Amino acid sequence: MRPLLLALALLLALPVTAHGVVGVGLTRLGSLFLRPSQVLECGDGVTDGKYLKSHQNGKKRVRGECAGGLATGDWKAWHDTGKKQWSVEFSGGRPTGDYKAWYADGTLMAKGEYDADGKTGSWTYWWPNGEKREKGNYTKDTPDGCWSTWHESGDRASKQGWTAGEKTGKWLEWDREGTKKKSIFGGSGPC
Repeated sequence: MRPLLLALALLLALPVTAHGVVGVGLTRLGSLFLRPSQVLECGDGVTDGKYLKSHQNGKKRVRGECAGGLATGDWKAWHDTGKKQWSVEFSGGRPTGDYKAWYADGTLMAKGEYDADGKTGSWTYWWPNGEKREKGNYTKDTPDGCWSTWHESGDRASKQGWTAGEKTGKWLEWDREGTKKKSIFGGSGPC
C-alpha cells in the first residue's frame, strides 16, 4: 500500500512524508534519501520539541527538533560507532542549507546545500578512502552544468555536461587504465 501512495503522490506532485526519522537513509553518494516533494515527519508520537533516538548500543543515532510533527532546526545523525553520519538544517520537514555526510570512520562523504527544491549549487562527493568521487552543480535537485568524476584511485573518470538533468554536449570518459572515450549528446553542452 505504501509504495502505491508514494507513486501516486509523486505523480500528482503532492508533498509526501518520510515517516519515522530513524529510518532516514543516505543515497549511494551520501545525500539524504528524500525527494524534493517529501517532508520529514518526526514520528514516534513526537509533534513538538526535542527528538532523540539511540542505537541499540546506547550511542546517539539522531537528534533534532520537531514543530507541528515536522523536522525543524539543526538535525544530526551518528553511526553506531559514535562518529557523525550527517548534519543539516530542516524547515517545515525539508532540508535547507549546508549539508555534510561522513562515512563510519569519519571520512567526509558528501558536502552540498539544500533549498526548497532539493539539492542546489555545488556538491562534492568522496570515496571512502578520501579521494574525490564527483563534483558538480544541481539546480532543482537535478544535475546542471559541468560535472567531473574520479576513480577511487584519484584518476579522472569523466567530464560530463548536464542541462536541466539531461546529458548534453561532449562527454569524456577514462577507464581505470586511462583509455579515453568521447561521446556527443544533443546541444552544445556546458563543458
